[in-house]
Amino acid sequence: MKVYNERRGPRGPVTGHARDREGQENSQENHEQSADSPHKAMLSSHPVNDANPPNTPTSRSGKRWAMCRTWLVLAVLASTGCSDYFDHTGVVVGDDCIQATVDRKRPATGEENAYISGWVFGELNCPAPGGILIVRNPEQESVDGLLTRHHGNRQIRFRPVPPLQTATTYEAYLEVSNGFLSWSFSTSSLGLPIEADLARVALAFPLSEGLLLDPAGLAGVLPPALSGLHPIVQFQNDPGQFNVPVRLGVQVLADTGGPQDLDQPTHELVASWSDPFFEIRLPRLEHAMGAWDLVVEEPVFEGVIASNPSDNGSVSLSGLWDTRSAEAFLGTGSGSLCVMAMNAGGQNCEACSDGEVACLPLLLAEVPTVNWLGMLQQVGE
Repeated sequence: MKVYNERRGPRGPVTGHARDREGQENSQENHEQSADSPHKAMLSSHPVNDANPPNTPTSRSGKRWAMCRTWLVLAVLASTGCSDYFDHTGVVVGDDCIQATVDRKRPATGEENAYISGWVFGELNCPAPGGILIVRNPEQESVDGLLTRHHGNRQIRFRPVPPLQTATTYEAYLEVSNGFLSWSFSTSSLGLPIEADLARVALAFPLSEGLLLDPAGLAGVLPPALSGLHPIVQFQNDPGQFNVPVRLGVQVLADTGGPQDLDQPTHELVASWSDPFFEIRLPRLEHAMGAWDLVVEEPVFEGVIASNPSDNGSVSLSGLWDTRSAEAFLGTGSGSLCVMAMNAGGQNCEACSDGEVACLPLLLAEVPTVNWLGMLQQVGE
């Protein structure tokens, strides 16, 4: 795995109060349905009012909402006649949908191990340009975070900033023009401060086990193709107040217990640190996968370590994926991966660092971190 030193510019962390990025179209089309139901959940016909949440005493329709939630939110539709599609600019054209339904949501209803800094989203069968997603704490207060819309406005996504509380139950409200859906989930204990020395702790990242959010349409293609790539991050010392030195390497085998690949160079880096969260930024990552090369510009590994580092944590990988070397292996030829992303979610390729329009936004979330019992040797280029 190669890391290059030339940078295109900083990618600042997400901070501050809730924000809404209108019409952002950068995600993946995953045709799996919700883990908690094999069906599509129909939206209630009574939208959520953020100023007067339905299950608070100030709501003017609390009783009606409770009744709707009993029989409407739990209703299902076998299918809908959604026939819209995307033109070459990413604009949805075609017939309007008669009834929007939720094909998938995450965390699932009743989930008890949601990650406190993970993405909350609902995936619709129809575009919802003005759709919103609100997350409320047990006191029914809306939490701060970043709201974005993806997949041609079919996926409404929320990232809590700052992270949610551990071991706490939250409620999500997804509202579109013709109704809303609500569901509850609970967070895990992942996110508590580290209780052990971090020096020499090494974590492997089995990327194929992650949830691909971007790009659209490639959830069944890209993660399986990454099964042979397990980056390893080893913390060189206990962290300081804001950063920690790390060494980045790769395993030679797909098995997370496999040895270090001594044919791949290691890289000495400094990670940002806020116990127990870390963030590793690189100018460029390149790794030969055999028939193709994984090339990511401005990659960021963002993760959390379990309070006992031997337990599983979580990490995400984001950046700009240069699709050119993968087109013949993962697609059908030149430009095919860009076409797949456009057809699935209205996300066109954008310019790579060399100016060629062949890069897609990449977001691989919820990759488990696995304790790697070894010591990364330093290997030069």
